[in-house]
Amino acid sequence: MKKSTMALSAIAVLAAVTTGGAWYTGNQIEQRYPALLEQLNGSLKGLNLYGVNAEISEVKLAKGVFSSDVQYNVNIKDGEKTFTFKGNDKVYHGPIPLNRLLKGNLMPMLLSGESRLSAVDEHIKTYFANHEILVATTDVNYAGEVAGNATLNPVKSETIETSKIHFEGDYTGFGKQKLNADFIKVKSQESNEKIEITDLNYDANYIKDNQYPELKGIGDYQVSFKKLAFITDKNRIVNLNDLISKGNSKIENNRLVSAGNFSIKTDWTEGNKTADLGKFQADMALDVDAKSFNELMLLSDKLENESPEIQQQIQAVVMALVSQAPKLKISELSLENAKGKNTFNLDLNLDKFDIAQLSQAKSVEDMLKIFKPSYLNLNLNLAASEEFATQWLSVSPEDYAGTPEENAKLLIQELTNTAQQSALATVDAESIKTALSIENGKVTLNGREVSESELQLALFAIMFGAGNLGQ
Repeated sequence: MKKSTMALSAIAVLAAVTTGGAWYTGNQIEQRYPALLEQLNGSLKGLNLYGVNAEISEVKLAKGVFSSDVQYNVNIKDGEKTFTFKGNDKVYHGPIPLNRLLKGNLMPMLLSGESRLSAVDEHIKTYFANHEILVATTDVNYAGEVAGNATLNPVKSETIETSKIHFEGDYTGFGKQKLNADFIKVKSQESNEKIEITDLNYDANYIKDNQYPELKGIGDYQVSFKKLAFITDKNRIVNLNDLISKGNSKIENNRLVSAGNFSIKTDWTEGNKTADLGKFQADMALDVDAKSFNELMLLSDKLENESPEIQQQIQAVVMALVSQAPKLKISELSLENAKGKNTFNLDLNLDKFDIAQLSQAKSVEDMLKIFKPSYLNLNLNLAASEEFATQWLSVSPEDYAGTPEENAKLLIQELTNTAQQSALATVDAESIKTALSIENGKVTLNGREVSESELQLALFAIMFGAGNLGQ
């Protein structure tokens, strides 16, 4: 058989499969669209938590062989105002949607939709350069997985201004995701307070665990931005600069094991004065029971529910989570500036225990046996702390006598005197340090074993303080 004949035969087979499959898919879309619409409206109800009511209505579907045209309204009620947006979609039928085929993509797909959302309200139209709000492409495969890309066009109103905001990846919260924006600015309606973020980038690759479906962040992520500015109505500006954060989570032996780190530089500006507050860094890890955490996530939207039954459920899940050997490790939490670094480290390591048996413990030592070897270390570098205080006071609006440097020295001297009089810390010429460890029911503070009477007094103080906070 000639090559040209083979090519024509292949094209004929492809055309037959595509035409037949497209006709079948078109019928499926027409039959299943009411259920899909109900599902979408169910998802939009999640916005009620933010005081926004959204609903898709007046859907019109015109079915063709290779594609269908869909028109609909998106109604959004924010407070007493209701806005309507017009949606126009072209849904290309599988198994090889025509819009993908024209790009040389032969991967079978149930459907591929191209969506455009436009403003109807004349006032809303002025917020967008060409009245078009959103452009998106959505692919749905035969397993029901939904992915694609969406671009929110630049917005400019009295309260919000943005560049294009682009998203691509899986729409279900799992799989690969990417979001970026050059800038986003939000202003309060009641005052001149603003939040501005520039060069935002987010990348993630999340997987779904069938055993624990409520755990949404399993996988890897990375987020960064150039600047996040908080601007008050008195023109005070707090800048968070050059954020880089990375992390990952996984299910391992029915445990949720996650780790993450971030670094960020901060400064505070008021008028023509700027304080360099230093660089914050953190490196943390968490290890908890996956089943209990999954159950807690199921109840997460009910945390503010005051029903005794709901509160009892939440309390039971939290107790189960705490009693299943949770681990929290903060390898580094630090603040660094030109004069040095303040550091905090924590390794909190609990054993499995029974809540009922713990309530019957006869001594503080018995209660502390729920801890595996754990420690806490705090190191306040005096020079770094004085530099931080100097920078802070240099822009502080509070009136005080003397220079920022003089007042910073007084503050650090007062802190040092307090630490020297306390048994909670040790002091030398360079730093204030606290070292606490728990092992085999024994507590060691700065190299000295703490007596049970001291522990009882500390426990009473903690319980008394917690009781006051609860009132």
